Amino acid sequence: MLAPRQGAARGWDVWRHTAGAGGGRRPPGRASVPDAPDASGGTDVFVVGTVACDTIERVDRLPGADEFCLVRGVERAAGGSAANTAVQLAQLGDRVAFAGAVGDDDAGEAFARSLREEGVSTEGLVTRRGATTTVTRVTVDREGAHFITLDMGDAFFSLRPSQLDAGAIRSARVLYTDLLPRDAALHALRVARRAGVACVVGVETGMGLMREFGWDDDALLRAMREADVIMASRQALGDLTASDDPRLLMGMLARQGDDAAPLPDGGALPSAILTTMGAAGSRAATREGGLEDVAAVEPPDGARVVDTTGAGDSYLGGFIHARFIEGASLRRAMEFAARCATVNVCHPGARAPRKAFARLRAH
Repeated sequence: MLAPRQGAARGWDVWRHTAGAGGGRRPPGRASVPDAPDASGGTDVFVVGTVACDTIERVDRLPGADEFCLVRGVERAAGGSAANTAVQLAQLGDRVAFAGAVGDDDAGEAFARSLREEGVSTEGLVTRRGATTTVTRVTVDREGAHFITLDMGDAFFSLRPSQLDAGAIRSARVLYTDLLPRDAALHALRVARRAGVACVVGVETGMGLMREFGWDDDALLRAMREADVIMASRQALGDLTASDDPRLLMGMLARQGDDAAPLPDGGALPSAILTTMGAAGSRAATREGGLEDVAAVEPPDGARVVDTTGAGDSYLGGFIHARFIEGASLRRAMEFAARCATVNVCHPGARAPRKAFARLRAH
């Protein structure tokens, strides 16, 4: 593993945000990225992806095999990886729409209400009568480490491509999807791509779960090639490349493209592949073969890590905001994303409260 570059962002310094840092230039990629938000209306980011309601158990320590742990408290909150990213974007001031499917149970209503309360449009959220909403059970120890069990229910995978608002996707500035549910997410990705909308793809689980959810390795690599930026979790990157070097995944996409069907714009590779590595920071491989390493940001004095559950989702929301809405350079966007993740992990649950990001929004 490469060591983080000297001088990478640390502490609680306010990041100097950026049309100045990026010189007002558009970041590389397939889609044209505006230099500043358009105040005329419409959606900045259209999100298609996972929904969930979380039950969070706080324990003294994470148990090993055949061991016990003591539950110190239980909380319930809305979650879902893509939904968490949508909320982070809204908390940073972006106009966000979310599409997914929930049941007409208490969990589905709580999930929809949580998005509305954060200012995320739920016009694309489908409620299936008599169905059950995805529920996660998150076990968190005193240091913020956690594991998650997942009950998918029967609503989430019922979302069909025909239920997506293609016009809303085409009019957005950015599409984000974590590629679930598969058919709807792939349809959204192709609609956006053909319309010249910037596309960001996240692979937030390991390949074992992605295969369970209908993605074989070849199909997943083909979908990745349709993105401007890919966010691969450390587990997904390791499963695909047996390494923590995203350049290897970029190479796999290049080789896969040799036999792939032509893509709408000729099939250029993504401009960057990101991965987060917890306390070790984050890194990105560029289309040109470069590698950027950015250190994790330490909590400010008096703060501590209490829950890492939504760290990657928060990071991704911060990155999309900085890179595609504000026009930051790749490195500046990664630094801002690291600051968002640190704010998030200093609060319980997958989503920090909106007021926690006030200082970042101000700058």
